[in-house]
Amino acid sequence: MTYTPDCKALSATITNLTGGETDRVALMATFTCEVHHADPRVIVAQTGQRHIVADVNAFPGHIVCASSTRSALVLPVHDGDGTLIGIFDIDSDQPAAFTEADADQLSVMLQAVFAPTKRSD
Repeated sequence: MTYTPDCKALSATITNLTGGETDRVALMATFTCEVHHADPRVIVAQTGQRHIVADVNAFPGHIVCASSTRSALVLPVHDGDGTLIGIFDIDSDQPAAFTEADADQLSVMLQAVFAPTKRSD
């Protein structure tokens, strides 16, 4: 089954949420969050599991952001309630650039930053 995102609706949502915002970090966070929640192809969002992708060209679920990307590290980000609130995705132009140690260390840092937060309904 091929997934076709509703880009018109996603674009409208992002435009509504970011209108008037000038902080680049806030804009990127909002954009990333909305794509994460709208697109089931985002594998970490589906599984909640981290992925170390040694060769993005050999990974069937990879969403191409830059043609120079050769490898990627994608980590889930959870809040204090254990809710998946986002993904942390870094790319490299070198093949097999990331290790389990990288994933472990960055996961600890992400947990230290986001675990104290709770979802506010």
